Amino acid sequence: MNWEAISTSAEIIGAILVIVSVIYLAQQVRQNTAMARTDALRTIKLELSKQYSEWGLNERASKLMHLMVYEERRRSEFSDADKQSIAFIMLSRVYLFDAAFRSFQEGILKEAEVLPMMTSRIWKLPFVVDSWPIFAMELSPDFVAYMEDNFDNLVSTRVL
Repeated sequence: MNWEAISTSAEIIGAILVIVSVIYLAQQVRQNTAMARTDALRTIKLELSKQYSEWGLNERASKLMHLMVYEERRRSEFSDADKQSIAFIMLSRVYLFDAAFRSFQEGILKEAEVLPMMTSRIWKLPFVVDSWPIFAMELSPDFVAYMEDNFDNLVSTRVL
């Protein structure tokens, strides 16, 4: 029995097992990332759908959103109570955008999945522009910095 040959064979088998393990782990990481991406997108889309449904079923919210979006009313044109209601409605939307941005930073979401939120036409609405300093205090600093640094390049004419 040649101990050197046995030792060499054991090292080769060990190296092969390490390579197989690394390949398996890489596959598991890819699969987990894909599942996290799917879950993140599903959560965001469900929350957006819920928001639209609530706005559509609530006559006051629908009216306020119409005034803000289609008549492009400024913050100063609303009563204090209406300003607060619209701010809550818009913050619920912007919180989702903030969460999506954080998922993008963590490598869970891809840029193409987040960009539609960052280029939404809501960023151009006078009420949102007027309210940005207030909204910014509620959002993550990274998201605020990203939006402020890239605002002119991001904002498009997408529909809300």
